[in-house]
Amino acid sequence: EISNIASKLPYDVTLTEAKQEPADVARALSPRTDLGEMAPGEKKRWDFTIQEPMRVTGIVYGRPSGLPLAGVQVMTSLENTTTTKSDGTFALDTNLEPGTYLIYPRYTHMPSRFARDQFGEEFLLEPGKETELSLAMPDPGRIRLVTIDQTGEPIANVVISPTYRVENSSWGFGNFGKTNELGVFEWTMMPPNGTIQFNFR
Repeated sequence: EISNIASKLPYDVTLTEAKQEPADVARALSPRTDLGEMAPGEKKRWDFTIQEPMRVTGIVYGRPSGLPLAGVQVMTSLENTTTTKSDGTFALDTNLEPGTYLIYPRYTHMPSRFARDQFGEEFLLEPGKETELSLAMPDPGRIRLVTIDQTGEPIANVVISPTYRVENSSWGFGNFGKTNELGVFEWTMMPPNGTIQFNFR
């Protein structure tokens, strides 16, 4: 119940999750409904039945290793997002309407459009059913850099800022970090099949 609202003004109403921004009507739980103007002392009732949340679960594994991939983002075509656990599994609760949607895994610094086009799979959401999926993408790359001075001694605390690009996408920033006391920097979840540039400072 909402009270103490100003009269003689037009209102509309929609339903969102408590954690959702009120302005984010694109992912509202109900369509926007026009209530018209409110007269002084007038009461209006609005009833709406929402779709119960449905769950999508599954696992993401690498090719060709077949090993589960941890820390990989899993996204739907409507930007519902989650991250795989240490065993490669994921669970995504959604209030989407029943129907067919696209889901895809992506590494953190991989362009979403590329991941969607390369690894996207359609899936069916059905009321009262949990959808279980198995998604695959190329195994990540791994880079190990060692920074040394002119005498061959390791340099610690060098800031490494890689940039990453795949096909014709724009450049994106990679996994920032510093070299350790041995002058070593490692990137263990590097998106494969791309071009990488490293900046040092």
